[in-house]
Amino acid sequence: MSRMPIPPFKVFIHGTLREMSSGETLKNAEWAERVARLLNLSENDRGEILKTGSPVYLSRVQWSLSYLFQAGLVDRPARGTSRVTSAGQSFLSAHPRGLEMRDLKQIHSFKVFATPKGKMLPALNEADDDLGNDQISPEEQLEEAYLSLESTLREELLSQVQSITPKQFEHLIVRLLIAMGYAGSDPDAGQVLGGAGDGGIDGVIRQDPLGLDNVYVQAKRYTAGTVGAPDIQGFLGALSMKGVTKGVFITTSTFTSAASSSVNARLRPICRPPRPLKVLSEASHLPR
Repeated sequence: MSRMPIPPFKVFIHGTLREMSSGETLKNAEWAERVARLLNLSENDRGEILKTGSPVYLSRVQWSLSYLFQAGLVDRPARGTSRVTSAGQSFLSAHPRGLEMRDLKQIHSFKVFATPKGKMLPALNEADDDLGNDQISPEEQLEEAYLSLESTLREELLSQVQSITPKQFEHLIVRLLIAMGYAGSDPDAGQVLGGAGDGGIDGVIRQDPLGLDNVYVQAKRYTAGTVGAPDIQGFLGALSMKGVTKGVFITTSTFTSAASSSVNARLRPICRPPRPLKVLSEASHLPR
């Protein structure tokens, strides 16, 4: 039997107002616990976590209290505490079975709050009344928007990276690995190789000032095809010839299963790398 999903945001708003109808003044954390019990949240429900580290249910209760306060249905007698107002009692009497966001928007103070003049929260448009804004809290909406934008940005970056020349890609990867911390605090510890006699090695990151602990790099900018076992074996052979113990093979493509099986403890393969692309997306520039 599948587990029921955590109730939508609008249920939390109504449940919070119902629980507060007792007229008590409590700390917001206490209200959150009471609402969780009212809605029969399981331990699994309470364990759902946002990327920010905040529990989903706690985010929804906190935003419910904020919305109710902006609508004048709840006040804050002291910092971190809340209680229902007479307007809140009247509103609950008028909406005993539940509410929609459009109901709150009939209240002038909330409508002013919900108008995106200050860009403080996603706009509550009329078209959204029965969609996302009733289902998830503003914190969750912002997180979803961020993750969507981040994914799109990474794909755009990958597309741009695939359009540069192989030599430009080698320079980019060496600078990127330095930005990721492979060279410690020395921004000049990376060097692009790739010349005659380099055995197919494209770059090196010197992890200590004397160059005794080096990471060698192979960079493959593929727009089609995959990295196969011969590519990995050739790079491992180049590492053996140099007598080094660490290497990074990075590609914009993917590795075949045979290539992955060829990897040993000396080599770290990275394909369509989320971590490097994250560094690219977060950096306004890379060390040169």
